[in-house]
Amino acid sequence: GQRGGSVMAAGGSAHASQRRCVLALLGLIVVAAAGILGASVGYSYGAYSSSRWAPLRIESAAPDGMAMANVEAPAGQETAIVPLLLPQLADFAACADGNGNNFANGTTLPVPLRCPKASLGGRTVVDVGLKSGIETLGACELNATIFAFEPVPEFVTDIAAKLQKLGVTYDTLHVPMPDALHRLEAGPQESAVVALSDESAYRPPAVPQELLAAARARAEEARQGGKCHVVLVNAAAGAEARWTTLWTNNGWGASLVDKLSPRNQMAGKTWRVVPTLRVDSVVPQQDIYLMKLDVQGYEHEVIRGASKLFAGTRGSVRQLWSELWETGLRKAKTTVADYLVELQKHGMACFETTSRAQLLADSTKCQAAMATNSTLRALYGSSVSSTDARVAQALKVECGDDPAHYHFFEDMWCVNVRHHS
Repeated sequence: GQRGGSVMAAGGSAHASQRRCVLALLGLIVVAAAGILGASVGYSYGAYSSSRWAPLRIESAAPDGMAMANVEAPAGQETAIVPLLLPQLADFAACADGNGNNFANGTTLPVPLRCPKASLGGRTVVDVGLKSGIETLGACELNATIFAFEPVPEFVTDIAAKLQKLGVTYDTLHVPMPDALHRLEAGPQESAVVALSDESAYRPPAVPQELLAAARARAEEARQGGKCHVVLVNAAAGAEARWTTLWTNNGWGASLVDKLSPRNQMAGKTWRVVPTLRVDSVVPQQDIYLMKLDVQGYEHEVIRGASKLFAGTRGSVRQLWSELWETGLRKAKTTVADYLVELQKHGMACFETTSRAQLLADSTKCQAAMATNSTLRALYGSSVSSTDARVAQALKVECGDDPAHYHFFEDMWCVNVRHHS
């Protein structure tokens, strides 16, 4: 999806810098003490679920491979410091891109794929929303087993060709469509938008069980052998199996909710009916190393349709990398807070990988600058608000009367605090 950059607000005092140094030193002392005493340091999930806590910043990586991070209390409560030892943060702390930053928004693979400690052979990745398939291809190069969902047939065909060129084994699963829905689509000049008022008369979409079982078996064989195998599912993902309308636009991808965006008012827009499946109806209940979501505001629905993967006794989702788009979530009749609460129910602690997008004070164009920092900001359902009113007003002045169309995209990284390795 489109991504807007962001800038960190200039400012801060020498006192703040000194305080950060003290925090880093205290954290290192805690790490050293834990190692010397052999103490078992657990997770402090309360720090994430309470709205009292302010931004989280990685201060250093301990020699034992565990990243140390400090969650600082609000101004006036600086003494309330919670040092957290999170093994999952080690990948982030130890990783830098070509510019020396921990993550350049929109330009690199998610950290779990870009900087793994070792090969992902034997691990499973779930990729929802492919387009060019960069994450699927990246995970495949690391020998992961991937279940990938993409509703646009052209994208699926393109990715299959790339996998074939790489000599990778893969399965492509298609959902049989009722004749009444076959190839149903409308052009941008047609007055009638595709309607599914009679969808209840059609059977819910499903991958034929014999084909699904065969694909799962080949994926499991590859996983046990530490080799890449991709199961390409030509369907959207959602909370339930149903037929739905997908808006597509040449060069911009597709969305189940983004029908009002200006980019979908350009030439090349089409509507088409596609199958939507629950992720956990396709992906077996097992340990999932990473789930990636980029579905233009439909992320909450995808998580609801993957609940068995989070609650399964045979494993759970360890990490999640998701696009966070406030406008898209609202179009899908949900909110950022609702989405985060859903993830927290599954034990996920979530962080933004950049600061909130802000318009440059002297900007004369509808744009933002890329962040050049390595800050992770903790997110909680009870404390997330919409775009700052000042920025929203600036966007209205610079971008027209409907700033909602210009809310920025950001990436969010979540780690499962119920996992200790």
